Amino acid sequence: MSEAVAAILQRSEAKPRLIVLFGSEARGDATPESDIDILVVLESDDPPVVAALRDAVYDVMWQHDFSRLISIVTFSRERFEEQKRKGFSFVKNLEREGIILWPAA
Repeated sequence: MSEAVAAILQRSEAKPRLIVLFGSEARGDATPESDIDILVVLESDDPPVVAALRDAVYDVMWQHDFSRLISIVTFSRERFEEQKRKGFSFVKNLEREGIILWPAA
């Protein structure tokens, strides 16, 4: 997982503001078949930037023979803050169960 975070951070055009692990891996109830769910909040969610991030994470999975799938969810900073203000359940679950991977605390 740290390789996936490093791959995301190396994409300087992405300008990630927040990276959060969520889902079964964050809750501690993942199985060997579980995917790894990661939220990336970007300054902008322009399609080429998001595609570059997905490619970077795909490369990490490729290097590890797809032993674990990594699912990426992306939001622009603006959209994430809006959903947070409106109390969307996805964001509430992130706040309750998510583990912040970057910026490191």
